[in-house]
Amino acid sequence: MKEKIIQILINDLNYCYCDNCKYNDYETYGDKFCDECHRKYSNWALSPITAKEIADKIIQLGEIYPISKEELKGAMNNEK
Repeated sequence: MKEKIIQILINDLNYCYCDNCKYNDYETYGDKFCDECHRKYSNWALSPITAKEIADKIIQLGEIYPISKEELKGAMNNEK
């Protein structure tokens, strides 16, 4: 399952650009963060919409490959 999640993240976060940046909302942020960032990714941050899309894919993966609470707990303890 971990490998599948890694693959989702690699496939969906293979680029940092304006259309998946959280500052891509001109009404809220204007170009405050874009001037120095544009094509340099210096202020880039994952947008909530992109994060939701990736989370949905991971949740769907969990529905296809269910994991028990014990397995999840063990996996979380191993990564600390």
